[in-house]
Amino acid sequence: MSEVDTSRWEHLLGKLPDAFVAKRMRVPIDIVTKRRIALGIRKAQPLKHDLTAFEHLMGKETDGKIGGKAGCTAKVVYLWRTKLGIKACGPKNWEFKGGRKDLDLSPWKHLLGKITDVEIAKKAGCHPETVGKYRRGLGIERHPRPWADISVFRPLLGKIPDSKIAILIGSERTWVGYLRRKLGIAPYQRKPDLSSFKDLLGKISDPEIARRADCSTRAVRLYRRDLGIPPLNPPINTIDPTPWLDLLGKIPDAELAKRAGCTAKVVRRWRREQGVGGFVPKGRYVYDLTSYERYMGILPDIEIARRVGCTEAVVTSRRKDMGIQSPMRADRNVDLAPWERLMGHIPDMEIAVKAGCSTGSVRAWRIRTKAEVKRSRSKAPQARKPRIDLSPWKHLLGKMPDREVARRAGCSSPTVCAYRNKLGIPSYRSQKRS
Repeated sequence: MSEVDTSRWEHLLGKLPDAFVAKRMRVPIDIVTKRRIALGIRKAQPLKHDLTAFEHLMGKETDGKIGGKAGCTAKVVYLWRTKLGIKACGPKNWEFKGGRKDLDLSPWKHLLGKITDVEIAKKAGCHPETVGKYRRGLGIERHPRPWADISVFRPLLGKIPDSKIAILIGSERTWVGYLRRKLGIAPYQRKPDLSSFKDLLGKISDPEIARRADCSTRAVRLYRRDLGIPPLNPPINTIDPTPWLDLLGKIPDAELAKRAGCTAKVVRRWRREQGVGGFVPKGRYVYDLTSYERYMGILPDIEIARRVGCTEAVVTSRRKDMGIQSPMRADRNVDLAPWERLMGHIPDMEIAVKAGCSTGSVRAWRIRTKAEVKRSRSKAPQARKPRIDLSPWKHLLGKMPDREVARRAGCSSPTVCAYRNKLGIPSYRSQKRS
């Protein structure tokens, strides 16, 4: 024991399994185990991954990257690294929030205020906030960005949002806000002044007032509700759809509703009354459902969609445009007495196609008449096996095992056992024991 230098790996005992310590230090495992027991250190829990080959990367790369190379999780790498006492590797150019105090930025002092803090931080290899704190300590203003010339748009400060001005000058919103606060201009108030449009509330639509006031429709609606003025709701019956029938299905419903001065729901009702489909933009694949229109309202939408190869929503939309009710609704006015003899023998869907009604109507009629449902996967009744006559083998019962008698008679052992018990003959095993 004295010949082996244990000081090199004693700090690993109890942190790593004995097998890993022995493999790493190239010593027999029994020496490692005896030394650990002599020091009174508990045995370390076994690890599923051996990260010895990746120890040179710990502290230089993140645990996630090492875990990706080793084929394990970052937590496994973290546990291995903490047992070895290695500090973690932070992100690139990461600094403390307060700035580094041991970093000397005097070589770049002449650049402060002339170029941005981000450019100086890249040259010095530190965080931009570190440069900013050093610059503010010297009382030097930040460098104005060359593309942030706001002199042309200065009259707009405080009248429109800072984000819109930033888009106009090609800068950032924070930079526009910094210049606005430096000039002592109050920020733009998001709540618009709608007092000049008070007389129009309730007389024209809220979207039209919002367009004139250059604000959102929600702001107009909230202002109108605070004043207790009802919205403009033109009566549906007073709108004549005749001038707009030629545009149904050719432009979106919302666009036609704006032109007609009504809601998109009213236009959708006009279109469905005329049997016109919805507007389909160019480039969208259109499914041809003409040959399947006679099944709509009879077969479920999902069944028609399966046959066409489209989604259920496409079939449902076409069915609603045609003014057909859902096939799952039961119509009690349908007389299905001629088809009652088929119920329970063929599926409800086939009866609905023959009778020209919905599947729900057939199902409701079948439930009322208490007809059984035909199941597609019902098992055929199995024929009952004929009884086996064991009287020719009666003289062998109890003299040999039941399985041997069953093999000769061509039946199962339980059959022979039941026949033997019925006759009151003890088994071959019990007779052999006695």
